[in-house]
Amino acid sequence: MTATPRIPMSPAELPQQRIHSVVGLPPRPDPFEFGVGYGDFPEGIVPKRGVPRLPSMLAQVEWAQSPWNNGITAFYLQRRSRVWLLWTRSLDDNAWPWRWDWLPVGWCPRRGVDERQAAMHLLLEYWRFETGGEGRPYDWINEEGDLSVADLEAIVREMKSGG
Repeated sequence: MTATPRIPMSPAELPQQRIHSVVGLPPRPDPFEFGVGYGDFPEGIVPKRGVPRLPSMLAQVEWAQSPWNNGITAFYLQRRSRVWLLWTRSLDDNAWPWRWDWLPVGWCPRRGVDERQAAMHLLLEYWRFETGGEGRPYDWINEEGDLSVADLEAIVREMKSGG
């Protein structure tokens, strides 16, 4: 099973977020068929058990508007037979003991789309969906995975540019 995301408990445990290389997004596949949101996935895309098998962690981010309005979310990409599937794994601190819940939030066909393109463009489209295309989708990055701080910042720059 995939390792549980780690929550940093001090600033020293966060990846460096001020100084990083500037990277761009990989080219967007043309055409890029995708879906993001909650539910309404084509039949057979989401595993029957509702949890991914062998997903790759992309990154974990956190936003905190106040102590009562915050969130910690890890993003994962799963390779399925015909599609890439984007998952969130969010901390549910209303349950006892606290637990991490899985939720599928995006998909795109695998044909003509490599793993990096799928990860970055699905995350871009999901964050556009979540933020309405405005604002920043996180306050800081808790953990890098397959995507670095520079990759995540490239996605945010693309969101801001409207591209």
